[in-house]
Amino acid sequence: MAGIKIQINSHFFFLTENKEIIKQFLTSQHLALSRLDKAPEVFQIISKNVTASKNEIREVVIFVADDKRILINSHFVGKKAAFTYPSHHYKQMVTQLAKFVETYNAKSNGSIIAMNH
Repeated sequence: MAGIKIQINSHFFFLTENKEIIKQFLTSQHLALSRLDKAPEVFQIISKNVTASKNEIREVVIFVADDKRILINSHFVGKKAAFTYPSHHYKQMVTQLAKFVETYNAKSNGSIIAMNH
């Protein structure tokens, strides 16, 4: 899974707190999110149709909370195919999440290192 790994120095956030960070971040961005009952650490947002043609294509962004990291993956799905290249929106989402975690972390007196993978 391509994504970003967010590592907090001096105070690592574990699975439970990372789930709350993702939830708060998506809510702060006014994004509707969906979750799976069998995988509560997985959050998903789906875009509106991104094409003007009959072939509906949507961008899906997946956030996975884990111990000491949050993984993000973006791909496009449509009636005919799925594409796995990251979009401009995906890169914006990674940047915005890193800033959100930085702010969240400042309240915990830690520092953040974001590493692209």
